[in-house]
Amino acid sequence: MRYATWNISFVDNATEGTTPEPMIRSKGGQTFGILNINETKILGQISDNSDLTGLEKWQVVEITQQEALDIALSFDSRFTLDNDGSIYAPIKTQDWDSLTIS
Repeated sequence: MRYATWNISFVDNATEGTTPEPMIRSKGGQTFGILNINETKILGQISDNSDLTGLEKWQVVEITQQEALDIALSFDSRFTLDNDGSIYAPIKTQDWDSLTIS
């Protein structure tokens, strides 16, 4: 398990943007976002076999497991590290909107 941050890429005042997940998956890797750090930056997990080349558009930055966990914990102290290395938030989906930085 690896961790990274990436930006959402918006085109000309668009309200919806793109992320690198589809491109990572098209190259055989797996990835998903853990949380939105802010309006344009995502914290995510990526599989060990993920190829991060060619993703400059999204400013993908690989970070350590501890850095990823620290970012998640800065949003909510209930984030934990699962046995498989995944960062897990044991909260209900409807609670996401009420998360605040502590």
